[in-house]
Amino acid sequence: MRQLKSFMVMNISGMNRITATYDEIDERGMPVSKNNKVSFYAIENDLIINIENMQKYISNRIEEE
Repeated sequence: MRQLKSFMVMNISGMNRITATYDEIDERGMPVSKNNKVSFYAIENDLIINIENMQKYISNRIEEE
């Protein structure tokens, strides 16, 4: 099983790139490997919409503070 630890969305040349860090855990809950990384561009429409919604939420939250 893979356990997501963190992720980040970066705007690179007008496209959203997602970078994530995760641990791999075996069926007994023991760590197999730690701090594995994966990176990819957001190309699916559903993912792009979700990123835009998160950006709007964060922008609105910042304005409230």
